Amino acid sequence: MELVEDDGSKEITGRAQSSIAKFGYAPEHNLEWFHIYSSPKEKRYFAFWPGGEMLFLTRRKKEWCTFSEPIAPILDGGRKIIDFCGEVFKSPETEKFWTEVSETVRRQILQLMPKNLRARPIAYTLVWPIMNMDKFDPALPGSHFKSIRNAKSKFYREHKVEILDISKTPKEELYRIVDEWKKHRKYGDRAYAHEYHSIIDANFRCAKTARAMIVGGRVVGFNAGWPIPNSTDFYAAIGIHDYSVHDLGLMLYLEDLEWLKKAGYKTVDMGGVEKGSPLDFKKQFLPARYYKTFVFSIGRK
Repeated sequence: MELVEDDGSKEITGRAQSSIAKFGYAPEHNLEWFHIYSSPKEKRYFAFWPGGEMLFLTRRKKEWCTFSEPIAPILDGGRKIIDFCGEVFKSPETEKFWTEVSETVRRQILQLMPKNLRARPIAYTLVWPIMNMDKFDPALPGSHFKSIRNAKSKFYREHKVEILDISKTPKEELYRIVDEWKKHRKYGDRAYAHEYHSIIDANFRCAKTARAMIVGGRVVGFNAGWPIPNSTDFYAAIGIHDYSVHDLGLMLYLEDLEWLKKAGYKTVDMGGVEKGSPLDFKKQFLPARYYKTFVFSIGRK
């Protein structure tokens, strides 16, 4: 294993992109998103293996953290986490290692855990809904969708709605939307604003599509996402709004689904959320299936 600080050079960037092209499979296996998401208080690193496998990593003081799943065959992901921990915990400077992985990779980690280390209890779990777009009908037929159908009819009857490419909207308005969104998130919800400010700063370069919703001549929300590597699937990564209009969140989510349907995507990952209101909201659109990721830390015994 080779641990390399991300210096932004063409050589390191090229190696990381090659790893993603070979082994990427998770929705956040996106190098630009890794750059955008990481905090200015953190240093970014890559762990490379001779076969091309890789970890996205950040370090803050005495703690290391992976970003997304190991970029490796899924049945080898746990081994890569353990290999990395075996190296970094040799240093007294390392106190804790955080990761977020699927159930399969977590099980591997627990089976391979060396005697001097232990996995701490799960801090929180994210549930990721998967939409089968062949089964999504934008007309929203049937009794299940009656309330959503009525809400959409009322919304578009009462408001003039436009959808614009994000590049045509003022950045100041996008920053304002993020700040208003964060203010309205409930206590205990893991809502952070820095990565959304950063993606605006970066002109959404990590995304294949980024669209703003204009209601009554005012920018009130935006959607963005990108294809998942080595698949035909899409990640509906971002949907942010300012809560200024009744049912705005519902209409923004529908806009995303309708765009994805028209774009021809068959399977869409709608993003991980904790149980409760955020998950209940996404469930009403009848995802085809769900999967979970688990956030936990590893430390010395």
